[in-house]
Amino acid sequence: MGLYKQIEEADVEQLLTWWDTAPDWAEHEEYPFVLDEIAHTIVLEHPEHAQLLRTHARSGDTMHRAAAISALAWTPELFPELEAGLAEAFAEDSVELKTRALWGAIDAGLHPFDREVIADLKAHADPRLAALSDIYLAYTFPEERIAVLTRCLASENPRCREYACDAVGDLEVTELRSTLEKLRDDPDEGVRAAAEANLG
Repeated sequence: MGLYKQIEEADVEQLLTWWDTAPDWAEHEEYPFVLDEIAHTIVLEHPEHAQLLRTHARSGDTMHRAAAISALAWTPELFPELEAGLAEAFAEDSVELKTRALWGAIDAGLHPFDREVIADLKAHADPRLAALSDIYLAYTFPEERIAVLTRCLASENPRCREYACDAVGDLEVTELRSTLEKLRDDPDEGVRAAAEANLG
């Protein structure tokens, strides 16, 4: 039985147990994905247990904190302090927490980060975080959106091209569909898949 099927068929008490202790059916490297799925299931199907996630969203446990932030960003009504929680996570040294904080801000439609701070990430060694520096700007500054995404779609960083394809689809930037057509033949598999998915 697959990872997602296990979570889908579990009752809430079992989910809470797996949140605290990794299940024996999940490989060690799979546990962060298990936590992500549990957190999203809690906010969508068992919001009465959201306090558990709110607590972890501001904890020192990076793995649980990342999962909690991501899930709560989809349901900000369950976490009134979401913007502060995102800012605190972004301020940490952890690449994972910075990345989750940026995605969380995008998902929740929040803009808590100064432009100068985001600009400093463009040269970051982690390609995901470097890519998100521009993607965040595309969501935050609509008047610059086409210019930013055009630059991203031509970036040497494949994650920047991939994320830009998703942003073009999500934000319905029809002016850039022709560029996505060309990226169907991109050398990077992730970019090809994102281009195809957002042209569908």
